[in-house]
Amino acid sequence: MKKITLLFALLLSTVASAQGYYQVITGYNYTEYKFNNSQQETTIFDRGEGSFYELGYEARIASKDYLFYRASLSLNSFNGLGDLQGEALSWDTRFLGVGGGVLFKVPIKKAALRLEVGASIHHLIHGKQYIGGTLYNLRNTEEFKNVKLMANAGIGIEQHLTQNLAIHAGYAFHISALATSKNSTENLQMNTHQIRLGILIKSIY
Repeated sequence: MKKITLLFALLLSTVASAQGYYQVITGYNYTEYKFNNSQQETTIFDRGEGSFYELGYEARIASKDYLFYRASLSLNSFNGLGDLQGEALSWDTRFLGVGGGVLFKVPIKKAALRLEVGASIHHLIHGKQYIGGTLYNLRNTEEFKNVKLMANAGIGIEQHLTQNLAIHAGYAFHISALATSKNSTENLQMNTHQIRLGILIKSIY
């Protein structure tokens, strides 16, 4: 977790060197897990629901009005529901994440269309598995205990309320491959659909 905190501080110091917008974002995650075993058989778990909270900062790239880069710190619940050999299974998780990306804005009067691509890393800070009435700690499992790398793409609408304040809503898709081990032929992949609502506050200095 210390590495994630240091990485966020580095990203934030980079983007904060230019005037931009602070962000406070929240919303819902809808996560689907896919497990591929050594025989290349795939088990798909039902989509689990969870919330997320994110703090970020975005700033223009050079003098371009339409191109931005951003850094963020997030707390995500990537939950899952499924059935394993006839037993009901659920995952209750909390991941601390650090992300960065490039944002393209298309002006529409006082609003703007937001198009974003980026990547993030996530570390499990809380994880419980419930199966057949038994509780397990996911932080001790190979599939979850290592840092996870995710790629993401998103689209949204930004509406300015004043010169220094805006709101936005959007959708993002995140994908991650979680290998059980470096040499394993098994892997656990999670795809997350994210509904996002947030505010942007212009930095003043």
